[in-house]
Order: sequence, then C-alpha cells, then structure tokens
Amino acid sequence: FETAVRLGKQDLGDRTVTTAPYQPGDKQTFYDGDKLVEATLIAATDHTYFWVDDSLDLPPARVQAAADRFETEYYGRLTNLFGDVWSPGMDNDPHISILHTGNGTDDELGRFNSDDEHPRTLYDRSNEQEIIYMNMNELRLGSDLYYGTLVHEVQHLIQWYVDAGETRWLNEGLSQLAEVYTGFDDTATTIDYLENPEISLNDWDFDNEYPYYAASYLYSVYIWEQLGDEAIKELSRHPANGLASVYAILQGYRPDTTLEQFTAAWAAANYLDNPDAGPRYNYESLNLRRPSYKESVLRDETLDVTHTLEQFGVHYIDLNKLRGETIITFAGDTTIPLMGNPPTGSPLVWYAPVVDMLDASLTIAADLTQLDQATLKYNVWYDLEDEYDYGYVSISTDDGNAWDLLVPDHHTIGEFGPAYNGRSAADSSAGNGWLKESISLNSYVGNNVLVRFEVLTDDDITGQGMALDYITIPELDWTYELAGDTAVAQTEGFIPSGTTLPQQWSVQFIEGGPNPTVMPLPLNALNQGQWTMDIGKSGGVLVIMPQTPFVNESATYWLNVSPAP
Repeated sequence: FETAVRLGKQDLGDRTVTTAPYQPGDKQTFYDGDKLVEATLIAATDHTYFWVDDSLDLPPARVQAAADRFETEYYGRLTNLFGDVWSPGMDNDPHISILHTGNGTDDELGRFNSDDEHPRTLYDRSNEQEIIYMNMNELRLGSDLYYGTLVHEVQHLIQWYVDAGETRWLNEGLSQLAEVYTGFDDTATTIDYLENPEISLNDWDFDNEYPYYAASYLYSVYIWEQLGDEAIKELSRHPANGLASVYAILQGYRPDTTLEQFTAAWAAANYLDNPDAGPRYNYESLNLRRPSYKESVLRDETLDVTHTLEQFGVHYIDLNKLRGETIITFAGDTTIPLMGNPPTGSPLVWYAPVVDMLDASLTIAADLTQLDQATLKYNVWYDLEDEYDYGYVSISTDDGNAWDLLVPDHHTIGEFGPAYNGRSAADSSAGNGWLKESISLNSYVGNNVLVRFEVLTDDDITGQGMALDYITIPELDWTYELAGDTAVAQTEGFIPSGTTLPQQWSVQFIEGGPNPTVMPLPLNALNQGQWTMDIGKSGGVLVIMPQTPFVNESATYWLNVSPAP
C-alpha cells in the first residue's frame, strides 16, 4: 500500500476500513475469485466469524461446533507458536472470517489471499478483512482434513503479518507443521518427496507442487523436532527468509552446527528415520518409508556415473548388496554460476535475491547542485516473474519524501510505471545477460538527489532476482563500482555477491545394521575424495547433496564405486 502511494502517486485513501461487528444471521457479499458470493454468518467466537455460502447446505449446529472447537483447541496454539494475526486488522474488527464456499477447484482445499489485507482502492476484489476460504466441495465439515486445512491456512494468515516476505517453500512447510502441531499428522503427506528426493528443497515448481510441499513439510517438522517450539517461534518471525532464516536460528540453538551440516543430517534422517541411529536421524512425529534410490550397485560390479542434481536435492546410492572392501571416488563441480559476468568483469555486484513480498532497495546519494547536465549509467541483470515482479529506478529531490520514476532504455510498463520485468538475457542487446543503461538526469540538476533501484515482488514468485554493477554519473567523475563500498549507499535486500559462487557438497555414508551410523565423507578443496569402505552384511548407502544457496543452477558430480583390488 505504502509503495503504491509512493511510486504510483495514487490517492488510495485510508490504509484500513472500519466495519461494525457482525452478529449471527447477518449477511455479507464476498468476492470469491472471479465470483460474488452471498453468505450468512452462522457462528461467532472471540476470534472468528464462520460464514457459509448461501448455496451450501451445512447444518448450523455443526458449523457452530466447528467454530467452537477451532476457538478452544487450535487458535491459541497457533498464535502461541507462529505469532499473532493482524488485529484489529484491515477492517478494524479482531475477528477472522472463515468463508465456507462451494466455489473451488478439486486441487484446492483452502486458501488465504493477501489482497484481502488491502483496500479495494488498491485491489478491486479485496474483501478488506482477515479471511480464509474453505472449499467445501472437497472438505467434510468437522473432519480431520477440514481442521488440518483450516490451521494450515491460518498459519499463512499469521505469516503474512509477522513476516510477509517469507519464501513460499518455507511458508508452506510451516503451514504443514501447523497441522502436525495441532494433532493432524495424517493430513499432510511425505511420499511425493520421498519418491523424488532429487528436487530442490528451497525452490518451488507450480506445475509440480506436491513433491515440494512434501519436502518443505519434512524439513519444517525436522527443525521443530530438533530445535523445539522456541526455535519455531523465532523462525516464523525472523526477518530473514528461507534457508537464511534457518541459518540465523541455528546460531542460537545449535551454534556448533552449520546450516550445511544440519541439512545433511536431515537428508540422512529421511533415509533412516530410526531411533537406534540417534535423535538426529529419527522423526518422533512421522513414520517414513525409504526414499527412492538414484542408483543401486550389485555385488562385484562397478558403478561409474556422472549425474546432475539440483541444489539441496538428494541422491541416495544403494550399496546394500555390496560386501567387503569397496573404493568410492567422488568429484563434484567446484563453482556454480549465479548469473553471467558483467561487462566490467567486476568480481562483485549488488544482488537482490527474490523472495515473496519483497521490497529490496539500493539508494545512492548524489550532489548535482554544480552541474548543468547529468546522466545516470549502470549495468543491470534481472530475472523477474513475468507480469508480476518488477524492478524500478526512481529519483527524489526532497530527501525521499517524493519520488519520480525514471525511464530506462530497456523498460516495460510495470504496475506503477516504467520498470524491468522478465529476463534481461532475453533482450537482443544483452551481453552475457547484462544490459547497459543510460538515463538523462538533466531535469534534476541543481539539486541534491537520491537515486533508488528497487525490486518489488508479489506472493507467488519465480525468477532469481536483480543485480547492478558500475553505477556512475560521469559528469561528477564518480563511479560506484565496488559492490562492497557502502559509503554512499543505503541497502535493504541488496547484498554484495560474486557472479560465480563456490559449489558446496555433502557426501555421507550410512552404515546399516541394528545401530546405523552416519559418516560424513570429507572432500578436498577441489571437491574430490576417495575412500575405502569395508561394507559388512548390513550394507550401506551414499547420500549426496549439493549445497549452494541462492542458485537455481544444477551441479554435476562424477561417482565411481568399485571393489577393492
């Protein structure tokens, strides 16, 4: 809302609206997707309104019972663990509306839409209240799946308020944790991930969501069981997002464990799930089947393969049929590209990695008071969700109170005006994915100015973000080239980054038996290693995971498993 006012210069009126409290029997018209729905308030508790679409035939007594159970058994537990709902909220009424609707699809049980947390002057189909939609075409009132869906969506409502920028994958994991935490441990499933463990833990594919739901579910439950309630409280509220927030809370709860070690232990736990292996490798709340193997090696055979694997995906290599001394040789990529190298060849650039509901900015001050003309030049790289996520360049002459959008040569029209969108590499003039920009600042000479680069995203993200290099105003004989030089810049969400990052790997050997053990296998500086393992009758398994964050590029490794001579 505030960004729309600042960049769009729209008169949006008040941020919130005021409504009178509702009473059972009252009616209200809701936007439900692209339809208008007339609904009646059947039950009201201290924190909820239970509305029912008038086209549905739900027994009022059962609706009241569901409302009472949610109020007394689940609402307090959810807010205690995950945080508070915005209250009195968008409509200045402390109640959450739960709309039971018949206007849903067979792949959606319920939903939360953050548009409803804004006035209709910004989103014309906003219901202007805290609201959850329950698809009663797919749910039975009062069933475990009904309550599991309800607590799942309420966690999303809470998360929007306490940390709106959380990554989709972790947000979904926390919502599934809410199901387990409130006693519904059979409403979320793990099988879709265990059959596809090679997918990236910290990514999302809208065309194939179920394995990603299952991966984030397992990881969130693992964090909860390993670190406890207090860690989840911090995680859900932490301003960092995704794996960065997991890294942050590990500093307080497992200071001797790195993020990479913790996540590698999770991968081993997904294979073992066995209390006899120790608490690090066991789930108390879940009972897992074995994940799928990438390869199985037969006795007296040699395995020699090269595989590509997504970051934080896992390959399990089955060595259970082997016996005796076995030589295992591994070599993995040592670097991974984050983006193409900029035209200047600079080792560092300013980079804004994309997360949900992001507002990242890089603001630079410049004194144009002694100039007759001025030009802003810079190099830009971007990968932003088509038609939804945008990068803007703006300027202020009054210390940031008012802003004008600038018009880059390679712009499209964004939500608020000229903007970057899509992929810079798709432009025919791009070099290695980078574009060179030059914008006249002649209208602003004679002033001290602030120049701001800004990335804005919605709550369904794809893409890798935006990067900047070699920002200059030649007339000032001034160049802002070194990403680590923060003397003249203010940054929120932009970080100094190389365009190529070190590729990190985890390779572990799990020895079977009544008391399984997990052995991390060390790699040298070139990500190479060779080990001789004496595999007994209980067999063993290799667990391989590339572990470089922020990067969407897959990594490649070579593996050889041979009988010892």
